[in-house]
Amino acid sequence: MWVEQNLPYSFNDDGNLFVPSVLDPGSHLLSIDVYTSSGVAATSEANVTTTRPSVPAELEGKGFKHQTPEQRCATCDMPDGVWRIEFGADGVIRFDDPLGGKGTEAFEATSGGVLTLYGPTSWIVPEEARGGFCDPNGIATMNWQISGADLILSASGTDDPCPGRAGVFTGTYQPSS
Repeated sequence: MWVEQNLPYSFNDDGNLFVPSVLDPGSHLLSIDVYTSSGVAATSEANVTTTRPSVPAELEGKGFKHQTPEQRCATCDMPDGVWRIEFGADGVIRFDDPLGGKGTEAFEATSGGVLTLYGPTSWIVPEEARGGFCDPNGIATMNWQISGADLILSASGTDDPCPGRAGVFTGTYQPSS
């Protein structure tokens, strides 16, 4: 359940996306309950069926770590140090920052090396892992490849609307234990 109490009201922490592919595949009932300050209530529901794109075997369930360079993003407040990421079969990247913070990013990856990032999945993770790199994050496309045991993430030529995310995700990641 997601509760939004601050104007403007929006799902998934103001301006981020509801990415249905991170739900378990199958049938779901989505509903919204609205309560006005005068006590009027309204509800709307929709039945949806979701599928989940497969995650390439080179990424699924794998964890990687990356030492971010200093000053990689002049307009961001991202801590320098070792970042850890793990690609879940559920289409969610879980990451830990160098200061012990946690976060998530919805993604789709193709076996052809395209990685699409959709922003945080604040509505399916514990409160301490909510939030993202920017507000809102927007959609970004990157390239991925495996070189030996390392994962290389690079810009795809499209601008990421969130420079902090690009600053963290771009680079060479080593397998983490």
